[in-house]
Amino acid sequence: MSKFKTAVTLGAIVALAAQLASAQSESYPVKPIRWILPAQAGGANDTAARLIAPHLSEALGHPVVIDNRGGAGGNIAMEVAAKAVPDGYTIAQVSTIQAMNASFYRKLQYDLARDFAPVIELISLTTVMVVHPSVPARTPRELIDYARANPGKLNFVSGTNGATGHYLKYLTGIDVVVVLYKGTPPAVTELVAGQGHVMVATTSDVMPFVKLGKLRALAVTSSTRRSAMFPDLPPLADTVPGFENPIWYGVVVPARTPATIVKRLHAEFMQVMQNPDARKRLAGIGYEVSTGTSEQFGNRIRNELAKWAKVVEAIGGPTN
Repeated sequence: MSKFKTAVTLGAIVALAAQLASAQSESYPVKPIRWILPAQAGGANDTAARLIAPHLSEALGHPVVIDNRGGAGGNIAMEVAAKAVPDGYTIAQVSTIQAMNASFYRKLQYDLARDFAPVIELISLTTVMVVHPSVPARTPRELIDYARANPGKLNFVSGTNGATGHYLKYLTGIDVVVVLYKGTPPAVTELVAGQGHVMVATTSDVMPFVKLGKLRALAVTSSTRRSAMFPDLPPLADTVPGFENPIWYGVVVPARTPATIVKRLHAEFMQVMQNPDARKRLAGIGYEVSTGTSEQFGNRIRNELAKWAKVVEAIGGPTN
């Protein structure tokens, strides 16, 4: 075959592939969509997705199937998602945790910025610092003073990578032991049982135990303003200047997913998040809808990656 014929053949193949991709994008979706969650069932990550998924299924006309993949701080799930076919039939939920993981883990098999395309930020939620009742502290200042007087005696439990505990140590200089669990639910369970002493978690994860008196809430930690869920609690930043750790959740797809599919998913998620029933149910457990453009969500991810890279550098490198 001559070079001319070879070039023509390759050109035809490329053109045909482009036409097929375009046709698939226009007919999308034609089968169920897998929504990978980097978390075990039962936590805030899972709760949010299960509230949203039925509305998304109705909008797209096909089932949206939740695929929980906990473990390794959510890294197992993200590795699976990064290697998925970029055809719009695999989406993944990411959060502040994945931005933290990029710096707190020495070696990851995926790159959050390179291997994924942002679709939309969905929600933000308040986090709260809680302690086991055995800890003699009723304010953030009392906790910090107690930790300084008892170095190494308090266990700061975490269901993820321990970044928040290290962040607190970095800003205050206190000596606490960061203990990791395989997910937030088991971390909360151990805290309630007295195996841990301090934790920062979402309101939905700990509020039932606070109401029962099994945990004591000291401060909100996600912003510099008070929370509607805990109106009497001060922001931790009042005591620890600079401490702000907002928790957000959003959706990404594997890189190279056709732009038309990303646009369609963004539009459908936007409609779902405006649904009065969905908003009411999310608000009832402390979630705030925080949608925007795909570009804005991409900026959020890049800013968080830069923030946690600085924190990890300051504490001497990755901890996992």
